[in-house]
Amino acid sequence: ELDKHRVVVEHKRGGSVLGSVLCKLRLSPWPPAMLPPLPTLDQIIGQFGAYWYTSEMRELFFPLGLDKCGPDIATRRYADLREEAGLELYFYRDQARADDDVTANKGAEFSSAKFYSSRYLDARQWPGELPLGLEFDASYRELVSRVGREPDDGRDENLDGYAIWHFEDYSLHVQYSNVDNVILCCSVFAPGAMQPR
Repeated sequence: ELDKHRVVVEHKRGGSVLGSVLCKLRLSPWPPAMLPPLPTLDQIIGQFGAYWYTSEMRELFFPLGLDKCGPDIATRRYADLREEAGLELYFYRDQARADDDVTANKGAEFSSAKFYSSRYLDARQWPGELPLGLEFDASYRELVSRVGREPDDGRDENLDGYAIWHFEDYSLHVQYSNVDNVILCCSVFAPGAMQPR
């Protein structure tokens, strides 16, 4: 650890050879945003399958900026609220309209939410509740311990990895950094939403 930099060295062949050297700047977190009361995880999961414009979705997410995302939901099926709240909302494709039709967006059903750590993909950190009481500064071992079992699926590489768990009410996808030993982002998916539709 240096004043303004972090240097990470990877060794190979039993520690006798350098595999890689990573030098990175330390990024200061974005200042906290002035946000309205945030939805709880149960409220978010409870909206799976709801259309993006229902009164419940409006009540929970319009104060965070969802009201400005209609065209993006219609064409790209997600609402980018990273700058406002460190959050992205994803929606199923509306089977009744063409992909480039920005006006027929009423069939977009809520399918998942992604919560970002500070500065990951230039996001503000999600200040609300994470699944299973997770915290962004948790290591991979702490993550598995908190969940209580090994992941159902995943990938672990030199710099980062991901882990997936399936539960009755949702699936959990966690992307983590092996460099900083923290959670980068985590997502909750409606049951079956990780399968092609």
